[in-house]
Amino acid sequence: MSAAVDGTLILVGASGQTYSRGFYLPDAAGGLLRFDGGAGAGAASPDFVTWEENVAIRDISIGTATTPAALQFRFTMNGVPTSQMMRVATHLATIANRPVLNMPISRGSRLGGLMVA
Repeated sequence: MSAAVDGTLILVGASGQTYSRGFYLPDAAGGLLRFDGGAGAGAASPDFVTWEENVAIRDISIGTATTPAALQFRFTMNGVPTSQMMRVATHLATIANRPVLNMPISRGSRLGGLMVA
């Protein structure tokens, strides 16, 4: 990977509330995704995020920078890798027709992620 990039998760809670959370994709395979803890997402940001209600990820938007399209990242739930692999090219911010997602996350679960080569 040439450069780390920022992204945004859009989630909808069981209450109907919409959430937006910035994240940072590292520049190396095996690196952990970092989530905005209130001061922007970066290399020193928290490596997980939780919500106070059941939510579902509806959209992932990733900055274009110089990110190779073949890169992927995998979500983790409570430290355990999930089957949810996301190809960076599918979720670039410049793509107007990104797929609508429905990835549920239980209240209090720790969502994380890691880069895959």
